[in-house]
Amino acid sequence: MIPQIFFATHNINGIRQDQSKLDRILSFSAEHNIDVLVLTETNLLASAKRFININTSKFGYISYWSEASDKIKGSGVGILIADHLAKYIHKVDVTSVPHYITKVSLCFKGCYLQIYGIYYPPSDRTTQQSILKYIKQEHLINKKHLYYHSVILGDFNSVIDSSLDKSRNSRFYKQLSSLINFLLNNLYIDTYRFLHPQIKAYTWCAHRHTHTIASRIDHIWVSDNWVNEIMFTSIENTDNVTGSDHHLVTCMLDTGDKIRNFNVASRRRRDKPRIVYDYKSATTYDWENYRDLSNTVFADDRLLLKSISKPIPTQQDVDFMWKSIVFNISETAKKTIPHKPIPYRRPRKPIKLLDIRPTGLLAKHESLRKIIRDIEFNPDSAYFSKMELIDFNRRLDDINTTIELSISYIDPADLSIWIPTGKHYLRLIKKIIKMETQKAKEEAVSR
Repeated sequence: MIPQIFFATHNINGIRQDQSKLDRILSFSAEHNIDVLVLTETNLLASAKRFININTSKFGYISYWSEASDKIKGSGVGILIADHLAKYIHKVDVTSVPHYITKVSLCFKGCYLQIYGIYYPPSDRTTQQSILKYIKQEHLINKKHLYYHSVILGDFNSVIDSSLDKSRNSRFYKQLSSLINFLLNNLYIDTYRFLHPQIKAYTWCAHRHTHTIASRIDHIWVSDNWVNEIMFTSIENTDNVTGSDHHLVTCMLDTGDKIRNFNVASRRRRDKPRIVYDYKSATTYDWENYRDLSNTVFADDRLLLKSISKPIPTQQDVDFMWKSIVFNISETAKKTIPHKPIPYRRPRKPIKLLDIRPTGLLAKHESLRKIIRDIEFNPDSAYFSKMELIDFNRRLDDINTTIELSISYIDPADLSIWIPTGKHYLRLIKKIIKMETQKAKEEAVSR
């Protein structure tokens, strides 16, 4: 069951010289239950990938790396997938735009998830055009299928709104990059700005002698069919984790209605029982207790009161408030109103004869039936090898021992003579099976 997937991206500023940075970010990710982590600007050469993969497995991740160019500093992208999602990995692409894009496709029931890890260089025009061309091609493929869902995350080296995403003058584009323009024009969603439309927050900062320059250039974009499933997004300060001048960007997506193995039928088989309240039996005293306890619970919920007091709540605040209200009402009602749990699981079906047949006798019946069928197909002894005839008699001996019968052995000189004998004992075993089944049924009823 996969109710949600937690994504994160981080420009780690190289792990070739200090691989302990990778250990620290993996430990941080595992602690915060991050399912998909994209690391950009790894500067990781191909020769080191094998050792890196061994290291990531210790933290519960499987990794795929687009190695860095040995001539260019500031390249290399890795995607790390949590072990519980590894079995859904369908395709990996690290060669379409080498050094700058890693793609991993996850195949679920009802959902094909395309994950693109990107490092968009700030000044390499040729690579920028290659990345844009690749994303356009992928977009044309993905939009043909309603069940294709895309997540594009990494370091885009470009801001979207200079009034919100940039502090002081910086080297990054004053106008949108061609890649950002394409994403906006094709209705991709900047998840952080979608949930925090007016908040100024930055993912990169550089300290100068007299001031600090900062901008939001690390993004997580999703295709428009995720619009109702963006649950949470944040920018986490990781100065004490990797020492990078970039912060970690996170996004949680609800997959309850996307992945078909988390549908209503599955919930009915696996979820906790639902609660049904007996309002007819509730007394005036019960309702007074409910009112008093409700007043106390809501008055003591400081997080809810803090969210309500915000002058401009975000979508994330509204979701939290609603969940808190539902939880408080439900818990209060369970303590004061008469109720009973109703399990989703259907009652067990009554026992049928087929369910209690003796499996050991059935196996012997099937073994004898196959011997008769093979001999009837060609009763000529020359058709069978000596080892096959020995095996037939060995199986007959096993049947005799198990059921205490006396089936005669097969005479290689004339196989057709044995067939009526075999059919007689086949009918006899069938009668024994019926008798044993009836006996087992009577015992089940008496219990």
